[in-house]
Amino acid sequence: MATYLKEATFSGSNGSHFYIQLYYDISQNTNTNQSTLTYYLYVGSRDNYSGSGSAGNGYINGNWVGSLSSVGKNSFNYIGSRQETVNHNADGTGTANYSASFSFPWSNLRDASLSGSITLPTIPRASSVTATDANVESATSINISRASTSFKHTLTYSFEGLTGTIAENVATSYGWTIPTSFYNKLTNKKSATCTITCKTYNGSTLIGSKTTTFKVSVNEETNKPTVGATIIDSNSTTVALTGSNSKLVKYFSNAQVTMSATAKNGASIVSKSIVCGDGKSLTDSGTINNVESGTFVITATDSRGISNSTTVTLDMKDYINLSVNANFYRTQPTNNTIALEYNGNYFNQSFGSQNNTLGLKYRYKLSTSSTWSSYTNLTPTKSGNTYSNGSSALVLGTSFDYTKEYDFELVASDKLQTITYATKVTQGIPVFDWGKEDFQFNVPVKLASGNEILDYTVVDEW
Repeated sequence: MATYLKEATFSGSNGSHFYIQLYYDISQNTNTNQSTLTYYLYVGSRDNYSGSGSAGNGYINGNWVGSLSSVGKNSFNYIGSRQETVNHNADGTGTANYSASFSFPWSNLRDASLSGSITLPTIPRASSVTATDANVESATSINISRASTSFKHTLTYSFEGLTGTIAENVATSYGWTIPTSFYNKLTNKKSATCTITCKTYNGSTLIGSKTTTFKVSVNEETNKPTVGATIIDSNSTTVALTGSNSKLVKYFSNAQVTMSATAKNGASIVSKSIVCGDGKSLTDSGTINNVESGTFVITATDSRGISNSTTVTLDMKDYINLSVNANFYRTQPTNNTIALEYNGNYFNQSFGSQNNTLGLKYRYKLSTSSTWSSYTNLTPTKSGNTYSNGSSALVLGTSFDYTKEYDFELVASDKLQTITYATKVTQGIPVFDWGKEDFQFNVPVKLASGNEILDYTVVDEW
């Protein structure tokens, strides 16, 4: 049934009792994105008016469609029709302009005309498409919003120069697993943008196409470089003490590190690091000397910027560096007796295969001589990781001429170190001495003078 569009009355003296009306039908072609409109022109009368005479002519959109020579009372007369095709916009919207007129050669009727426009129903066009971000080897969810249930879709992709078809005859959704070939386009970065094109078909006719983009990433957790290291002590001395090259001795072991690192899925290793817990480090396999920690963090970074670390921990003997403090001195300024007091730290434990030992010995000579005495061994008092001469000073002898200066050396040694403490014991100086003509103080003297204390160095001649 045709749809009423518009009415207009005639311009003659009786024109208000006569009118034209325009109706239309519409059909649409989704494939061609067009609407076909058929317009129908009618002439009618009301209020019991009628008229006749020479024929008048009717027009739709400027085209003649029919004529009429008489109009009966209250009649409704079909004049003719006109069919036109309207092209819609790319988005399916469209507008149709129309006009209609009828002209009688009668003065009491004359002309009637009308015009206007129709907003046409939108023709369903290309479906819209979205896709969720995804990792390589995982699935993106592709969702399609279509305007007609008869529409089917072909999905294609473009990624960093790679192109291909995802699927055909897709209705409204599709799960697509990102192919491993994408890894080769992500060798120096973690992600890139992929474009999906959705072509909409009605049967075999292409309606249109739309695109969407989403981010394709490398899964960092599953694509971390593999990292490992073999660490041994390359110091044969400490290996002999511990009995194993997989154990370390603080300050003396040399950690020989052999590092391995492999990148995944097309990436390459661009940096390596080996960091000991004491702060010493390497940038690849090598040896860290005199380590102070048994913990090593091994790290590799690939060309995508993905890093992975592993920690290797070796048993470490917490060796205590050997130390010695000593005091050689005369027991009186002018006697020939020299005593020794000493103390120090040492590792009073087992290395594993061998126990540590402590040796102490001393020797002496006149400062003016180049000949040393033989070494004399000492037996220290030990307490935990310390040692000393004990509660009493050790008297070394009573024949050290107080008028002469002596050189002394105290040597401490354990399984790893030997250290020497060297000092001098100067000649003895009396507190005072006197001669026939003088009396000399060799130390500061305080004299009381009333309430005042005075400091003097006195040389007084008799």
